Amino acid sequence: PKFDQIAFEKKARKERMKRNHAALNVVKSLNLPMPLAKGIGRSIVLQLREQGISSKAASWAIQRWTHSDVYLNAVINGKRRLNLDGTEAELITDAEREYSRSILEARNLT
Repeated sequence: PKFDQIAFEKKARKERMKRNHAALNVVKSLNLPMPLAKGIGRSIVLQLREQGISSKAASWAIQRWTHSDVYLNAVINGKRRLNLDGTEAELITDAEREYSRSILEARNLT
């Protein structure tokens, strides 16, 4: 049988998306505080790796989640970022609020 590169790539892409969406579901199930403290993504990736999720899938899931409408609205309406344990971290800047607002406006959701 001849190797079908297109079918192989399609199957690989489908499997990758399946893993990524599984990772996103795990991120959502963690009930992380919003918005997260800066630089905390690495800690979340390590936590997900302990659950058998690859770093790549974990990073993809965190990026998707932190760019979700719910998360961006939390940045717009929040005063401070939060650590994983819910304690307060740094203040949210006006520039961060404006960036979040611009993403939502581009989606026509504000």
